[in-house]
Amino acid sequence: MPGVKWSQTHKCWHVPDNDTYRQRFKMPARNITNSHIAIQKQNIINLGIKEQQTLLRFENLLQVRKYSPNTLRSYRNEFMVFLQTVNGKADIDTLTSEQLNGYLLYLAKKKNYGESHLNMAANALKFYYEKVSHKPRINFTLPRPRKKQVLPKVIDKQQVLKLLNVPDNDKHKTMLMCAYAAGLRVSEVANLKISDIDSQRMTITIEQGKGKKDRIVMLSQNLLTQLRIYVKEYKPKTYLFEGQYGGPISARTIQSVFLTAKKMAGIHQKTGIHGLRHSFATHLHENGIDIKYIQDLLGHNSIKTTSIYTHVSQRQIGKIKSPFDE
Repeated sequence: MPGVKWSQTHKCWHVPDNDTYRQRFKMPARNITNSHIAIQKQNIINLGIKEQQTLLRFENLLQVRKYSPNTLRSYRNEFMVFLQTVNGKADIDTLTSEQLNGYLLYLAKKKNYGESHLNMAANALKFYYEKVSHKPRINFTLPRPRKKQVLPKVIDKQQVLKLLNVPDNDKHKTMLMCAYAAGLRVSEVANLKISDIDSQRMTITIEQGKGKKDRIVMLSQNLLTQLRIYVKEYKPKTYLFEGQYGGPISARTIQSVFLTAKKMAGIHQKTGIHGLRHSFATHLHENGIDIKYIQDLLGHNSIKTTSIYTHVSQRQIGKIKSPFDE
């Protein structure tokens, strides 16, 4: 059993408290929100009345504009940190651009915010001042740290094959196959519906993916064969991969299935299930598929995002001869 450990204190074996084991032992899903909600409530109580009202206006507009739950939560948390920092010391609507820049510098130096975290804080501030407070954009500038250029972690084709053959459970195997065969994000795998699979046109429809965009990707013949085996055995009703209590399976569970399979396959690269999407794109490029088509399949807005796969593809690099070989 992956993750099992011996407790010297309690004189017993124990496993991680995750969705996979809870489903295996027929236990209810984890309630991980209570402590988080308590902390959030305490943070709100520590704010002044005016700051609480400002936070409410901020959150309401995020909801009206239909921001994703993850973005809403991240923006709200960062704006709450900002309000707690200012809390009663000044009117946030009178802060100058220099003072806001100083706040970001404080986050970077004192709070040790990384590039992505700092950009998130800057985006939350921009949303408030430009959308909630209606400040002119021209009078509001924020320094933007350069993001690290990190190459995607790519899994070799033979290792992918080994990983996909590891699970004995057809449901687990099919989820991993979907992620690789169609280059899907883990949230897209979790939200796939039976009606999204079109075996006549050999396509998969991704509804409201990242950025609230629909797109169509190809349906692999090998994946279709596996899907038929899986559906016959599990008989899903609406969602292709349903949770224990109905509805879509959680992304956390799929990620856990991937990590278990990766360990059993002996793959040591530090990557999550998103590595299968990276590998899908890279292997397509190595097979000679035009980068523009790969962009459409992945659902990227910009070709610049997709072009990163040209840096890890062996399509051209493998043809270059090292001077050491001479």
